[in-house]
Amino acid sequence: MSISIISELCYKSSRSDNSLQSLVNASLVKIVAFLGHIVFEKGIDVDPKKTDAVNSWPIPLSFSNFRSFLGLASYYKRFVEGFSSIAYPLAALTQKKVKFLWSEACERSFQELKDRLSYLRSSVDFTGRIRWVFIYCDASRIGLGSVLMQNGKVIAYV
Repeated sequence: MSISIISELCYKSSRSDNSLQSLVNASLVKIVAFLGHIVFEKGIDVDPKKTDAVNSWPIPLSFSNFRSFLGLASYYKRFVEGFSSIAYPLAALTQKKVKFLWSEACERSFQELKDRLSYLRSSVDFTGRIRWVFIYCDASRIGLGSVLMQNGKVIAYV
């Protein structure tokens, strides 16, 4: 483990409820749950506890509950193709001077995000073998996007 990674882990540990001792102990084990991800010797996956939480999330009846869902969903947006387009009706509710009214479009967006977030799998390969990483980009008059891929597998949507 490099010094910069250890330094970053120590900093993040000091800013959260994780203790440095648990991070040190975690460096000796094969699988670690950290910041909503499962880190293991061959890669990274999304923590199943988080996908279960998304899957069981009830329809938001308050703005506070809605913001919590959108925050959790946004944390994993790099793993969801077209996240911004799907979440657009929900993002519109966060604008100032917009009344919180749950519409049919919001419901469709909410359910689509739940479906996509329920089956997240992100495998970044750390096996040590040199792998090609590709960035595919696309742009039009109304938007742009890109995807980071390794071995034909999506690592992140940007």
